[in-house]
Amino acid sequence: FPNESRLLHSGASGTVVVPSIYKNCIAIPQTATVRRDGRWQTVAPETVGVGEEIEVKTGERVPLDGVLLEPETAFNTAALTGESVPRMIGQNEEVLAGMIPTERVVRLRTVRGYTDSALSRILDMVQNAASRKAPTEQFIRWFARIYTPAVTMLALPVSYTHLTLPTK
Repeated sequence: FPNESRLLHSGASGTVVVPSIYKNCIAIPQTATVRRDGRWQTVAPETVGVGEEIEVKTGERVPLDGVLLEPETAFNTAALTGESVPRMIGQNEEVLAGMIPTERVVRLRTVRGYTDSALSRILDMVQNAASRKAPTEQFIRWFARIYTPAVTMLALPVSYTHLTLPTK
């Protein structure tokens, strides 16, 4: 996958996403709705401090790890766990960045900064995966890049010859 080591790029929906292979799995919100001076403000997640109150609308990804301030609600955790069934999280339980509330708008108190969030750690692992490949895997990928086209090109004349020979 030639694009796997590229930096994050901006998506059309206002989120930052990793290369196309992971497009449906992980997306990072570029904004967070935080309560400051008694008003809700839309800011970059990097500017939200630990202990601040954030609000996440139904269907939006949670931008930062936090503790749920609302009564129990369901969250889609597929991006983090692969689990398709929504997970019920109760008041004062931890909600990880990347989860999506499915029932209503929720309020959270942040417990970690942007760079320490679960979503940021996952993205870091995905981006650095290419540099951590074993030497054997790197050799196999290099060999396959040469071998596969060569075998395909040799197969074309063989199949053409077989099709053009007279049959008995």
